[in-house]
Amino acid sequence: MPGADSPHFSLAHSGDAVVVVVAGQPVGIDVEQDPRGCVCSMTSAMHAADAAVMATLPEPERHEAVIGWWVRAEAVLKCTGEGIGHGLGAFPVISGPVGAPVHSCAVAPVVSPPGYRAALAIAGETGIAGLTVRAEWDNHGWPAVTPGSAGALTSVVHPGVRGLGRM
Repeated sequence: MPGADSPHFSLAHSGDAVVVVVAGQPVGIDVEQDPRGCVCSMTSAMHAADAAVMATLPEPERHEAVIGWWVRAEAVLKCTGEGIGHGLGAFPVISGPVGAPVHSCAVAPVVSPPGYRAALAIAGETGIAGLTVRAEWDNHGWPAVTPGSAGALTSVVHPGVRGLGRM
């Protein structure tokens, strides 16, 4: 992998989902199981510009947008090494142009099983092109996999990024 400090990795888990990403540059990943209750009160933890965007959305869309904001923000904070203790409201996540860098990171959603959301952040502002996710999930209503089979791994592939995680 490129980079003098390679490899870099990030790990996330929620419910039954686990994802690990390995890259040749700083990388962050987050996965979250959809919450059972409303999370719209989390707008108080957001950057003011993101909270203003959320305020314009009707309730069902606001709930979905908050969850998407959360995984993107957490992936960015993992990528930069600041961690969630840095504060989720220190920078805008969703209020900029689509595809714009977030806190000096390229960010993209990651395909996840039903009932989960995930996002990937990679250092730099060049964007994430050619992101491919191959996934098969375990016996929670998703296609079955057997330990040791190729389907037992989740792969996130990007130039310089490879991720594997048993789900």
